[in-house]
Parts: sequence; C-alpha cells; structure tokens
Amino acid sequence: MPLFTRRRLPAWALAVALAAGLATGGLPAVPRTTDGPVALAAATPTKPSIVLILMDDFSTELLATMANGMRMKSQGASFTNSFVADSLCCVSRSALLTGQYPHLNGVYTNNPNSSTNPQGGWRAFRQNGDMATSFNVALDNAGYYTGFMGKYLNGYDVSTVNGTKVAPERPTGWDSWRPIYGAGYKQWGWMYSASTAYSSYLGKRPLTRKDSDYSTNVMANWGVDFIKRHRSGTKPYFLEISTYGTHSRTFGRAHRDDPLFPPAYADRPGHTKKYGNCGLVACTRLNVRNLPGFNDDRIDNTPVYPDGTRAKPWQPNDLVVNSDLENRRFRNRAQMAQSIDRLIGRVRAAVGPNTYVFLTSDNGFHLGQHRLHLGKSTPYSSDAKVPMVVVGPGVVPGSRSQVIGNVDLAPTFESIAGLTTSSVRAGWSFLPALQDPSAPSSTYTFFEHTYSNTNPDTDPDYDSDVGGSSVTLPGYLAIRSKDALLVRWDLDKSYRGVDHAYELYDYRLDPYERTNVYARYRNQPWVQDMQTKLQQYATCTPAQCRALALGQDPTGITG
Repeated sequence: MPLFTRRRLPAWALAVALAAGLATGGLPAVPRTTDGPVALAAATPTKPSIVLILMDDFSTELLATMANGMRMKSQGASFTNSFVADSLCCVSRSALLTGQYPHLNGVYTNNPNSSTNPQGGWRAFRQNGDMATSFNVALDNAGYYTGFMGKYLNGYDVSTVNGTKVAPERPTGWDSWRPIYGAGYKQWGWMYSASTAYSSYLGKRPLTRKDSDYSTNVMANWGVDFIKRHRSGTKPYFLEISTYGTHSRTFGRAHRDDPLFPPAYADRPGHTKKYGNCGLVACTRLNVRNLPGFNDDRIDNTPVYPDGTRAKPWQPNDLVVNSDLENRRFRNRAQMAQSIDRLIGRVRAAVGPNTYVFLTSDNGFHLGQHRLHLGKSTPYSSDAKVPMVVVGPGVVPGSRSQVIGNVDLAPTFESIAGLTTSSVRAGWSFLPALQDPSAPSSTYTFFEHTYSNTNPDTDPDYDSDVGGSSVTLPGYLAIRSKDALLVRWDLDKSYRGVDHAYELYDYRLDPYERTNVYARYRNQPWVQDMQTKLQQYATCTPAQCRALALGQDPTGITG
C-alpha cells in the first residue's frame, strides 16, 4: 500500500572494474595505494566546493513531502540502498567523519559510560584520536576552507568552570566553527555559538517564539552567509550544515505548546494552513498505517539459533500502537522537515555551479513499525536506511541501486578534492556512481550496534517508547546487500557473555522485514557466505573491511 497518494557483477568483476577505474565518466584512472583503488581526480582543473546537509533522525518517507528535496532528487543522483553504520546519532556521525566503523574509531554509544575509558560520545571521539583522522582535516590540509555549523557530537557542550561558562575544545581542521549545543534539541533557546576564543563562553540567542530564532532557520542564514563569502574565493570550500530537525525535543520544551517534534510556528496548524504545512502532501493524508510494517506482530521476527531453534524475543513487550498519537507525531515531523526544505532551497540558490551538494541523515526512525512505538537503533530499513541525494558538476540525474554506507562519504569527499583516499578509511568512494548510474560498487555494507545501559537524564536518544526503553535493544552486527539483511544479535545483556542468534530477511521474497527466514535458509551457501563475512567483519582492519564490502575474502590482507 502506498504511503500516500501522490545486472549484478560477480565479486571478481567488480573488483577488477574498480581497480581499473571503469565507469568514471571520462575522469583519469583511479590512483592506487597498497590498500587497493582509491580516489578520483577532481572533475575540473579547479577543485569543486562541497556542501553536506546532514539531517537528524530523518526517515526516508519524509523526503516526499519536501518540494526542494524532491527537486534536488529529480535533478541529481539518489541512492535507494544508502545506509548508516549504526542508527544512533553519535555513533553514526563518528563513522561519517572518520570513514570508519565503530570498532575502528572507538565510538560505540552516545554516552561515555566511563570516566577513564569512554565508550561513546564526544569524549570517546576525542580520546581515540578521531579528530585527526576526520575527513575535514584532509580537506583543510588540501587547501579547502572548511566550515561547520549545527549539531556536532553527543556530549560536545558547554560546561561550567568556577561559575563561568566554558566552550569545549575546538575540533581540529575546521576553519569556521559554529556549533549549536544541546539546547538545539528544543529548536529554540540558548544556542551557544563560539568563533575564536574557546576559553570563554561567547554567544547566545534568546528564548523567543519568533521563527527567526528557530534553529534550522538560524543555520540557513549562517549557511547562506558562509557560501556567499566563500563562493568567489580563491580556495574551494567544504561546509557541513548539521540540523537538529527532525529529532524530537529532549530534556523539556522551549515553549509550553511545543509538541514532542516541534516545527517552526509558520508550519504548525492554524498558521498558513488549517492542519499545518506538510509540504507536498496534505497533513491529513499522512498516515502511519501506510508505513511498511506498521503494527506488524514481532512474533515471526524472533531470532533463531544456528541449530534452527528459536531464541527468546529480544522485544518481549506486546505493544499496542496508538495510531492517533503516532499520526500526530508523523505530521509534526513532516512539518519540521519543511524548514529544512527551505534551507535546501536557499543553499542551492546560493552555491556556484562547481559545487556538490549532499543531502542525507545520521539515521532513520520508526513510528510503529514492528510494533516499536518511536525511535531508532534497530538494523531494520526504517532505522538504518537514509536518503542520499547528490547534485553537482558531472552528476548524472537518476536513481542508483548501488549499496553505500555513510563510511563511504569521507573517501567520496576526498575523491572530489582530488586526494588519494587515506588508508584509515574503511569505505569506498562512490564518486564513479555519481557520474555513471551503472558504475560498479560494493556488494555489502555493515551495521554495528553496542548495547548500552544508558541514562535517560543525559541521553537524548533514550527512546522510552521503543518498548521499555532503548536499553531493551541488544547489541548486534549486521550485513546488508541489495537483496538481504543478516543480523547477529547478542542476547546476553552482560558485557562479557555472548548469546548469538540470527535474523535473516530476503527482500526478493518480501520487500519488508516481515518474517525471519533464517531457520529455513541458514544452510544455503549464500547465507553461509554472509555469515562468514559477518564474523570476519567483527575485527576487520580498514583494508579488510573494504575487501569484505566487495564480497572478497580478507584473509591475508593487512593494514
């Protein structure tokens, strides 16, 4: 049911094609290192500029409500198999910045969970040296003027020292740095922003009901100003605009009448439209019942042990989803998306012709699918799949079926800049696919989620409505292709024990993860191959991860 009205290559051939630099739209051959094929030269003698618009908790179905987003999709490349390394804010953002999976960059959760050995958040990112390996450092060293604005990483916030507000350390490799700290979740409020003096608390925006102070609108103004100042400069620029929409508000609300997902007032019911502004779709026609898998009984998704016997369900609660409540949330999220859509339009109008614009999200979001009320973190398509839309010089418009992950963004940006991709990247550049829709690509991408006994008072992604809380979700590893998803759950809630059971979904049989078919197909050669690669992924080095993505055996590969 619609949401609303409105030749695969073998692994050896894929590897040869990538190594030879085929399907590059007439660009020079792919440079090589001992790690395999890497970057492409820039498409023109002058290096292109790049803008990344990174949304927050943005589920794929919302894109169809956005006029500028859909125009960008029709004029650019859009990927139907785009995924994130973990459907959790800080873990996903760290993977994007470093081009590394969590077990490589050391960021497993949102929260540190330890004062001496942080497992997540900004503290883990900093302690593991991830600032130095982030792609923006490589671009900055290559002569790009780099800028960041908006949401950075969980735990990156002001602190109070001797009664004085102090901004956190400025990350390496950003020439312009305009973070919006934790108050951004409310969309209004004290939006701390610093420019040069990082030893003191610098800027603040007052709490008002004016949409000029709505965080997405603030970032739109900042972004357009940045672009106008640098589009005619002698240096190319990279700009990341990282919105807090469409994330829910957390730790209270900015205004008494704010819903859980607070849109700008201009988009709320009773302003320009009776039922609110949901963009291309009337708000009354948005219904969660049309989301694939909505209210699906989870009993047939129960994990299965390798011997074919059933494990206990990881989600023990028999939830009854309140459709009216979820519909209100769905429509509020669509209304939140409209301010992002206006940001997209303004950015595209401001950039020059030699500029790539990327639109994606740190993760997806579920609203009643699998009888999970609202939240993320699961390996299912509602949570792990994200939009990936790209416009720019040489980009051939149209849909793409190539499998990509957000670990592939860092090497793609380096390719656009004409750089040799760093050997620390675990992903591949998908620049060839931007210029040729039939370009070969990876066969697999991987997901990795770590169980965390998080704190509802400090974690904005606690997701209490997931069915108990987000801590109900066990840790897992998963491997995803165009046709299948294999998940290895660790049902043991301790940090030392393991209790592995599997879920398998074959999208050739069912386009949605409705029924776990692992018991039926677990002895099939293709399933055994995916299971082997998933086991190899658990400890893969960057070079080994890249080989696994191509469907190759990583045995013997080092580095």
